[in-house]
Amino acid sequence: MDLKTLLVAVRQAKGLSQRDVWERTNHGVSPGYLSQLETGEARSPSPHILHKLARVYGVEYMELMRAAGYVKAKHDDIDASRRLAGVAWNLIQGLTEEEQAKVLDFMQYLQIRRREHK
Repeated sequence: MDLKTLLVAVRQAKGLSQRDVWERTNHGVSPGYLSQLETGEARSPSPHILHKLARVYGVEYMELMRAAGYVKAKHDDIDASRRLAGVAWNLIQGLTEEEQAKVLDFMQYLQIRRREHK
């Protein structure tokens, strides 16, 4: 998952506005800069900024460093799957049981659709 997608997904899953992030980083990441990161206009945030975002979002710092392209894992395919599973797990925790069931239904739909298009 690329950095911009990850940042948007986690922020929205946490129910935070860009201004909330600014406040929770003690004014360390402005709403304007966060918007640029989330749209891909800003592409190389400093590790310092990523560390602040990791704390606010409750995600691993190394996850953001990988997404930003600073760190490459030895076994990228396996690590990417694990990271995606970890991000998905964190996001799904904030959902109701009914919402979680809908997410699982949608994932099953995607699997069926992929098999049909092979």
